[in-house]
Amino acid sequence: MQPRSKNNSVHSFVGSTTNVERTTSAADDGGIQMWDTTRGVFRQVALLEAKRTLEFADGEPRVSDEVLAHMVGQALALHRSNNPLYVAASPERTITILANAYFIKFYTFEFPQGYDANYEGQSMTTPGCHLHVYSSTWLNIQRADHRRRFVAHLSAIIAWANSL
Repeated sequence: MQPRSKNNSVHSFVGSTTNVERTTSAADDGGIQMWDTTRGVFRQVALLEAKRTLEFADGEPRVSDEVLAHMVGQALALHRSNNPLYVAASPERTITILANAYFIKFYTFEFPQGYDANYEGQSMTTPGCHLHVYSSTWLNIQRADHRRRFVAHLSAIIAWANSL
């Protein structure tokens, strides 16, 4: 974990592609970073999206379209980041941890090769224009078994980042 200092409380990722004039930017709520001693950069292993309130349906938290769109925007901005000191841990994958007071859910956003060049203005049947999104089930940290699963998820994320 990388602690935030008073002077650097929020990282902003601004990215662009070489073949199309567009910019995506997002400020994250924190996350997991690792210092890459070889490259001299922070690798953003996971983004944190913290929400004060969530919508509920049938007693279970529900992710609104707006929240999902915001997380996709953050993942895209990190994927395209041109910040020389903060880079995505993986060019193909971004992990986001969605958290509320007691509920946590892990998201993985996978970018196919050539995604930036293909996704805008393409038919939904065009190979390479689909962002793949995977998520865990909701974890309620008030439950001991869910706290153990939360720690297992974090351990797996750190092991994955160390393997890159």
